[in-house]
Order: sequence, then structure tokens, then C-alpha cells
Amino acid sequence: MVIIALALPAFMGISLISLLIPNGVPGRVAIVSGTGVIAGILLLPLLLRFLNLVGLGLSFGITAITAGLIGTTAMWFRLRQRESCAVDLTRSSGLSDLSPIERLLFIVFIALAAWHLVLPTLELLSRPLLAWDTTMHWATKSKAWFYEREMTAFVSPQHWLELRGTKVFTDNNASYPATVPLLQIWMCLAIGRWDESLMNMPWALCLGAFGVAFYGMARAASIRPTSAALFTYLLMSLPLLNIHVALAGYADLFISATFSLAALAFYLWSVERKYWQALLSVFFAVAGVAIKLEGAMWLAAFLPGLAVILLRWQWSLLVISGGLIMFILMLPLLPGGLIIAGQSLDTLFIDYRPEATKQIVTSFWSMGNWNVLPYLITVLPALLLFAGKQTLWRLRGLITVILSVLLIFLFIFTFTGFSAGAVQLTSVWRVALHFIPLILFLLMLLFERFQLSHE
Repeated sequence: MVIIALALPAFMGISLISLLIPNGVPGRVAIVSGTGVIAGILLLPLLLRFLNLVGLGLSFGITAITAGLIGTTAMWFRLRQRESCAVDLTRSSGLSDLSPIERLLFIVFIALAAWHLVLPTLELLSRPLLAWDTTMHWATKSKAWFYEREMTAFVSPQHWLELRGTKVFTDNNASYPATVPLLQIWMCLAIGRWDESLMNMPWALCLGAFGVAFYGMARAASIRPTSAALFTYLLMSLPLLNIHVALAGYADLFISATFSLAALAFYLWSVERKYWQALLSVFFAVAGVAIKLEGAMWLAAFLPGLAVILLRWQWSLLVISGGLIMFILMLPLLPGGLIIAGQSLDTLFIDYRPEATKQIVTSFWSMGNWNVLPYLITVLPALLLFAGKQTLWRLRGLITVILSVLLIFLFIFTFTGFSAGAVQLTSVWRVALHFIPLILFLLMLLFERFQLSHE
């Protein structure tokens, strides 16, 4: 049943995404497989919510039949498309053009990437729920809903006391989105019991799909197979990414995957302007909002990127500067009771905190969260300097999105009450995980360009 529970959303998502992406796209099989699995993981909770809303409750059987019908219908439409579905995998993958040494390196990098999926998955299967957020914010909902077989309301502790706990529940953050708990419920419904290990298998599935999609996006960006495999290994070997599978239950892995794929599809669209790239980018960017509150902030980071892509540089600079100034001027006028990321504006205490900045910089180098990435970043200025005007012009959208995210990240952790998460080294790197894969992808593009210019 575990395999069926994982295969059904994967089948549904892959079938739907396969309708979107035409044949002939480099890395198409990997893009469809990776993004399709993650799309299925995101769509399944929506399906559960819809069936619960119409009064059918949380049922594995009804949900499985519905997901299967959606996937089968999408696959039927795909097979009826005029364009032939037959693809020469060897030719389309680019592997036939590799030398024997390059093929060996490709196999080694892919095997190492797969090993970094196997290890945290084995750890996941051997542990119950352990991490703080999952026991305080997420699994509280999934356990209550699993036993109730419906999405009973979660309210604030004060409201819960007023209602005397009648048909309502409470936890540390009752307003958190339902996507993550519903994924855990789906697995428990499939196996027929509350199981604190197997319920987290979607985390392992997400990591594997993320790696496959990352590789496919790299191939679509004209990165050679061996280089794409190398950077896919670097992604899959990020220690903090592995930890979020081994200690599954947090939402940050899903946010990292969705926001990264949205930004990578946005980059492809900014260069090629294909409809499927725009649709993928919009889907994953919006999906992040349904996973965690930070998804709304990262969604806003695409606005400067759009301005840079769609407007002349003078106008884009004016629009971005004007938007930033307007935000700064409006901030004091917002009501103090306004809730931002779970806290009221009154509790954010906007002021610069140098100790947070120092802790971020020091810990980035001294802690092992990012493997060799800190050392790779040291050559980023040189790569940008020698990239050439044409390359930088192609990268302007992606670079703008990355800079926007970094500014939001630094503002939150150095100018607001959330700086405690940086000083105490608690939430700061979990949030950084959301965009670190983008920096890795940018490094890959620049390394490839540098390598080609010296051949």
C-alpha cells in the first residue's frame, strides 16, 4: 500500500505535466518525471481537501480512485496528441555524444546522487516523529484529522478555551497551511494506521523528484549531461537537504523544491519564452503559498525579475526602486495587529541587529550545512566578471530573483524580531534552504559558460 500511495500522486502529476511539455525539449523525460512527481505531491492534498469539503471526508479509496481517473484521463489525452509520443531516449538525453570517460563520470555522479537519497530514506524509515516543528505545528493536525477522518477546525488556544474544545483543536500554530499534514494523512490512510515513519515517505519521494527535475532543467538550459549530473550530485549532497528527509515532517523541503523549480522554469522562460515554461513557473510559485507562509514572500520575489525581463533596464530600475520606496513608506502605516508570518507587526521590532549578521556570515562558513557550496561561491564574482555581456543579459532575470530573495532573507533575519532565529541558529538555515538550490544552478550556468569559452 505504501508503494501505491506514492505511485498514485506521481502518476497523476506526471500524466498532467506530460500534456504540457512538448517532445524535443532537452531533458524532457527528466523534467516531466521530476516536476510531475512534485506536482502530484502538491495536487493530492488539494484533492483531499476538495473531497472533504463536499462531505466525503478523508478517504483513501475515494481519493485514490479520483487521482487514478485524473491521471488516466490526462495520459489518454497525451496519447491522442498528434505529436508522436515516441522518443529516442539515448539521442534526446545527449548521452550518445559523450566520450567513454564522460559517460563513466556521468554514471558516477548519478550513482552518488542516488546514494544521497538512499541514506536519508533509510534514516527516515528507522525514526518516529522527532523534529520540533513537526511535533508542534504539523503532525498535530495530521493526527487529529486522521482519527477524526475529517478536517476538524484548528483554532488559537484562546479561541479553543472559549469553545471549551468542542469540535475544535489547537496547537502552536493553528493557521499553518494543511498541505503537509494532508500528505502525512494520505500515507496513514493507505496503510490503515498511524505510522510515524511511513507517513513521511513523501519527503523521500520529493527529494528524489527534486534531483531528477533539477537535472532536467539543467539539460533544458543546454548544460551538458556530465556537468548537469555533477551539479545534481552537489544538490543531492547538501547536508541540510538530506536532514530534512532523515528528520522528515518539516515543510521546508517542499518549499525549496517548489520555489526552486518555479525560478528555474522562470529562467528558461526568460530566455526562450515558451508557454510551458511560464505555466510551470506560475504553478510552482503559487503552490508554495499553499505549503508555508514563506511561499508568499518568495512569490513577491518574482516581481523584480519580471520587471527586468519585460521592461527596458531604465524603466525596470525605476519600477523596482519605486516599489521598494513605497514599501518602506507604507510599513509604518500598516496596522500593528497585522499578522506577518505568524507574528503581529508590533512584535517584529524593525531595527538593525549586527549580531544576527555576524552569526549568519560565521555560521555559513563554520557549519557543514552546505557541503562545498561556500567555497564554490567564492569564485562567483570572478565567473560573473568574465561571463560576458550576452551571458549576463540572459541571466538577468534569474540573478534579479536571487538578489530579491537574498534581500528579503537578510531583512527578515537582521532587521526584525525573527533575527533570534539567526542569533540562535534555529530557523535561519531552514529558510535559506528554500533558495540555496538557485545559487547552485546559477553557479552551474556560469561554470558551463566559462568551460565553453576555454575549449
